[in-house]
Amino acid sequence: MNQSPLILIIDDDPIHCESFEDILKARGFTTATANSGAQALEKLETLNPDVLLLDVMMPEMDGFTLCRHIRQNPGWQHLPIILVTALNDKEDLLRGLMAGADEFLNKPVDTSELLARILSMLRIKRQHDQLQAALQMRKDMANMIVHDIRNPINAIMLHSSLLASAQLSEAKVAHSACAILELARQTETFLNDLLLSAKMEHGVLVPDFKPVDIQQALVNQVKHLDIKLQATNLTLQLDVPEQPYPIFLDTHLFTRTVDNLMTNAIKHSPNRGIITLNVCYPRQQDAKGAAFSLSVLDDGPGIPDIEQGRIFGKFETLQPTWGNGRAIGLGLAFCKMVADLHQGVISVNNRQPHGAHFSISFWKG
Repeated sequence: MNQSPLILIIDDDPIHCESFEDILKARGFTTATANSGAQALEKLETLNPDVLLLDVMMPEMDGFTLCRHIRQNPGWQHLPIILVTALNDKEDLLRGLMAGADEFLNKPVDTSELLARILSMLRIKRQHDQLQAALQMRKDMANMIVHDIRNPINAIMLHSSLLASAQLSEAKVAHSACAILELARQTETFLNDLLLSAKMEHGVLVPDFKPVDIQQALVNQVKHLDIKLQATNLTLQLDVPEQPYPIFLDTHLFTRTVDNLMTNAIKHSPNRGIITLNVCYPRQQDAKGAAFSLSVLDDGPGIPDIEQGRIFGKFETLQPTWGNGRAIGLGLAFCKMVADLHQGVISVNNRQPHGAHFSISFWKG
């Protein structure tokens, strides 16, 4: 639920504060008050107001001085401040601007002008917050890319140095070679997902829908996962019935999605666990149903309910309180984009007593 904007009213006159509160609450705003500059600074430490409505003429610390104190705090530098003043001299207005004020209201305050000024400041603050969120996401994305490429590259360098030493047995040489191949593939997969996600997000990826043999596509794809499955002693159960009708998909995007779902299951499965990959064709019972549904089930720790709502978000880094380490916030986001592109849906639920159940339905067919 979206909370109403919080307006902090700073005025030493309780009648003025009450008057502003009545006006703003009647329009759906939330309000808080401070009767001095010192009290305002205290409340700013605990509150997160959207706009400050600040009276200029106050004892001990006037509005200009308080404004300068606020702007000295990096966390409050972009907080919208509206100065309320009876001063009309240009030098006073310039003084307010120099102190860091964004807008001015002249006394006596006109209600329509008050609301217009606040809405204007809220719009600017919303734009600033969106920009900051975008910049933070870009920063998180850069950190994620560096983290998720550095790890396999470091491992590739380690295995390469072992091979270069020429002191390994034939079995260990084969092991290192296989490890290098798999790590290189992981890096390529991550970069491909990143590129395809960007193309889908910007609408420049044109899917190539062709008839697909679902069973053959899945058998071919899981062959690439044998090394990962064997490394952790995992068992794969494949349940793919005969395809009853033609299905049109972008084969590359579909197989990449299967790879991401399977890789996620492998990552979070315990040693000697079981992963199930199954397919069903709902149109056999319902002509209006999905062309087919694919499920990947594991017996890992599952996913907390609080995380399920955002696990498919792009560049989300989930709390490392479940699974084997942090969740990479791109592979599952990629799966959702592919589902959207095929007019489908993707979901996740917990199994009982433990485990996760990812399901993706494709309507394109």
